[in-house]
Amino acid sequence: MKKKHIFIVFALLVLVAFVACQKSRYCLCYTTETDPYDTVIVNMERGKSCKRIVNMGFESLVDGQTQVTVHSYTCEKIKKDSVPTYPNLPYED
Repeated sequence: MKKKHIFIVFALLVLVAFVACQKSRYCLCYTTETDPYDTVIVNMERGKSCKRIVNMGFESLVDGQTQVTVHSYTCEKIKKDSVPTYPNLPYED
C-alpha cells in the first residue's frame, strides 16, 4: 500500500515538473485604435498572464526621427499549435 502511494506522489511530481518546464505562452493581441485594426502574436514567459498586456508601443522611423506609437491592446492566450493558423501576423519573441 505504501509503495502505491509513493508511486502516485512520484507521478504527480513528474507531471508538475513537466508542466513547469513549459517556459512560454502565446498571446493573441488586437486593438481597434489603428486603421486598419492591428493584431499581433506575442510570446511571453510562463509566469506572465496575457490579460496583463494593456498597452504596446512600436517604434518607426519618420523623416529620420524615431517615433514611438502606443496603443491599447486586448490579449488572450492561444495554444502554441495554433500559431501557424495566423500566417500573416507579425510575431514578437
